Amino acid sequence: ILFIMALLALTSIVAAVFPDSSNKCTYRLSSASESITPLEEQNLVYMREEEKLAHDFYSLMLKKYDHRVFKNISQAETMHSGFIKELLDRYSIADPSNGKNEGEFTNSDLVVLYKSLSEKGSISLNDAFKCGAEIEELDISDLNSRIDETSSQDIKEAFINLKEGSQRHLQAFVRN
Repeated sequence: ILFIMALLALTSIVAAVFPDSSNKCTYRLSSASESITPLEEQNLVYMREEEKLAHDFYSLMLKKYDHRVFKNISQAETMHSGFIKELLDRYSIADPSNGKNEGEFTNSDLVVLYKSLSEKGSISLNDAFKCGAEIEELDISDLNSRIDETSSQDIKEAFINLKEGSQRHLQAFVRN
């Protein structure tokens, strides 16, 4: 256990010191719960779209500014979104992102947020970094509340892993 904890700490340090390093998230899902609550289902659907929002915004900013932080983090967000997709598939939940283009969401609040962030982020590279930090802070807050709302071990682990990824992303935006 100590070795694993030291390895995880070292990985975090390397990711913070070397932002160009591959920041690949490789999570394994634990066994599925027999059933999940309607609230847990709702939370998975929302987090799938929130991860898509992050990805779509970072992809848009990458096209505009061609900065490596947007490239690295948009790739990580693709993996995060895929991780939530695995849970949706596991529990036979319809994917709200299915068939949606960049910037399109089922949740109307996320539509408004994406539009607002896209406008602010397009002002300057520094504003884009601030918007990235705002997205990650929102993600961390949303994940914290959803971690407390679930008793399903696989969903709880997924949300904890996603929160750790968001904390690294937030550090990268602050550093830049």
